[in-house]
Amino acid sequence: MLPSIAARVSAQCMPLASWAKASLVVATVFAAVVACSTLVAAPKRAAYMLYKPRPPPRPPIPWALPTLDRPYDEWRMSSSTGGPPGQHNLTGRLEEAARRHKRRFHAARPFKHAVIDGLLPAEFIDAVAAELPVEVGASGCANWSQRCYLGAGTEFRKSELSPKVFGTATQALFRELRSARFVQFLEELSGVPGLVPDPAYLGSGVHLTGNEGYLNVHADFNRQRGDPMQRRVNMFIYLTPGWQERYGGHLELWSRGMDKCEQRILPRFGRFVVFRSDDFSYHGHPVPMRLPPKVMRRSIAFYYYTKGRPMHECINANCNKWHSTLF
Repeated sequence: MLPSIAARVSAQCMPLASWAKASLVVATVFAAVVACSTLVAAPKRAAYMLYKPRPPPRPPIPWALPTLDRPYDEWRMSSSTGGPPGQHNLTGRLEEAARRHKRRFHAARPFKHAVIDGLLPAEFIDAVAAELPVEVGASGCANWSQRCYLGAGTEFRKSELSPKVFGTATQALFRELRSARFVQFLEELSGVPGLVPDPAYLGSGVHLTGNEGYLNVHADFNRQRGDPMQRRVNMFIYLTPGWQERYGGHLELWSRGMDKCEQRILPRFGRFVVFRSDDFSYHGHPVPMRLPPKVMRRSIAFYYYTKGRPMHECINANCNKWHSTLF
C-alpha cells in the first residue's frame, strides 16, 4: 500500500518539479540578458552624456548687486600662492584702463569692443593658470568638466570646468569680476549702466578647448528663459602661456550680416577682451585648432546683465522674445 501511495505522489510532483526547474532556468537566462545589455549599453550612455548632459533643475537666479567681497588686494595679502604680497592699486589700474580704451571701444568694428593686455597683475593671472588642467583626459574631455562637447557640430572638443573644483586663485578672480569696482570699470568702458554680474555661472566659467576644437560663429542667448534680465556685456581672459599664432584659436568678430570676419584676435596669455553683447554681435573661433600635446585653449568667460536694453539691439526690435544661441 505504501509503495503505491509514494509512486502516485512522485508521479504528481514530477511535473511541478520540472516546471519549477524550467522557470528557474528562464529567470536565470533573463537576468543574464539584462545584465549583459546593461554592460553593453552603459558605455554608450556614458559617452552620450559627456557631450549632451541632461540639464539639472535650475533654481531661481539669485540676482543681487555686486559688492566688494574679498577683492584682489585682500586675497593677495592673505593667500598662500607664494612670493611677496607686493602692492597693486587695482582700482587705479582699472580706472586708467577705462580712460585709455573707452574711445577705441566705442569706435571699434564690427561692434563695440576692446582688447587690453595686462589688465590684471601678472602674478594673479599666473596663479589662476596654474590651477587649470593642461590637457584632456582619456575620455576626450578635460578633467573635472561639468559639460563637454565631443560630437562635431556647432562646437567641438570644448569642456566647461565645474565651479566646484575652482582653486583659491580662480575663486578670487570670479569674486573680483563680480566686485563693485570691476562692474564700475565695465560700465565706464562700455557705456552700459546698471550692469549686474552673472550670479550663477549661467554659461560663464572656465572654458577649455582641445586639439581640433572650435566654436562656430554665433550671437549669444539674450537672456535666460523665464528671466527678464538681458545679457549686455561679454568678457574673456585667456589663460594659456606661450600661445602661438600657428595654433589658431583666434576670436573672430563678424559683421552684422554674418558675411565677413572683420577682426581676428589672438588668445594671448593674460589678454582681456570685452564687447557689447546683442542679437548681432557675431563671434566665435570657427577654425579647428592645431595644438601640440599638453596645450589647450583656456579662457575665463563672464557675462553681465541689465534689466532692459535698447530696441535696436534686438531682432525685429523685439527685446521681450527669448532666444537661445544664434548660430
